[in-house]
Parts: sequence; C-alpha cells; structure tokens
Amino acid sequence: MTAHNRWQVFRGKSDQADDLIFNIQEHHMIQLKTKLDVFLAKNTEENDCDFRVKGTWSGISYVVYAVPSNNIIAQISKYIARGRIGASKESAVVRVKANVDSAFIVALTIVILRKT
Repeated sequence: MTAHNRWQVFRGKSDQADDLIFNIQEHHMIQLKTKLDVFLAKNTEENDCDFRVKGTWSGISYVVYAVPSNNIIAQISKYIARGRIGASKESAVVRVKANVDSAFIVALTIVILRKT
C-alpha cells in the first residue's frame, strides 16, 4: 500500500513497473462504504477506472463491476469464524461470472480482505 491508499499488484515477487498488473485506489479519501477503483497496468492515464469494487455498509460483501458497462463480474462475501480462546479465521466465498479471469478476482479479493 502506498501513502495515498493505493495498492499495486505485480506479477510474481517483482516490484518492477514492467511487471505491474493493476493498481487499486480508494474512490474517495474519506468514505463510509468501501468503494475502490481498479486500473489495469495499460491504463496509465487513470482518468477512468477499468473496474470498480463497491462494498456494503457492514463491509461483509462486495460487488465487482466492469466499467463503463457497470456489469457485475464478481461477488465477494467475507466470513469470520470464531475459534477457541478468541481466535478467528477469515474466509471468503467468491462468485465469478463466466469468461472473467478468476486469478484477477482472487487477487482483488486478497487486497479487499487485507484492507478491511
């Protein structure tokens, strides 16, 4: 994560610009519900995002939209299972539409779970 609430996702263990896959940034600096803008690496201008992630007030579920069509391409639901002595385990159920890159959605899910 960078200083401006921005996450960068790279290929493998690299942090080189050539291996950048996509950037994620918060839509607004202050927001009540999660709203993230996703920019693919080829979108260097970043005038318009390629995908948008919107979360519920509770932060338990998220929807991923393709922009500008606003078609839903994935849904993410977060679950926290309570264990013994206050331990908890976090997991997610992810629904991905057909013909959508599942690895891309998994990477988005990891960023969302680590962010929240």
